[in-house]
Amino acid sequence: MRTRTKQIPIRVSEKELDTIERKADKCGLNREAYLRECALGVPLKEQPSADMKEVISQLRRIGINIQQVAVKANTSGLVDEPLYRQNYTELQSVIGKIMEVIY
Repeated sequence: MRTRTKQIPIRVSEKELDTIERKADKCGLNREAYLRECALGVPLKEQPSADMKEVISQLRRIGINIQQVAVKANTSGLVDEPLYRQNYTELQSVIGKIMEVIY
């Protein structure tokens, strides 16, 4: 059974409807959920762009690699310098991509 049984009909212009639907889509919500959350004062965030999702994925992979280097360094007392430099270079590249996406 539905928990939301009450309706609130409202009238909007075509332009307002387009704006609401565009903003809802950016947040990953349907129109009703978007309007409900706006009315209830829920802070809304746009979903990350495809570029940002790729950057986040790359950062996770680099983080895992750096963690593996740290574990190896701690257990052996040595640092795999070529692997460390490779991860550092990748990290710098991803930071550059983040800056491009943000700015």
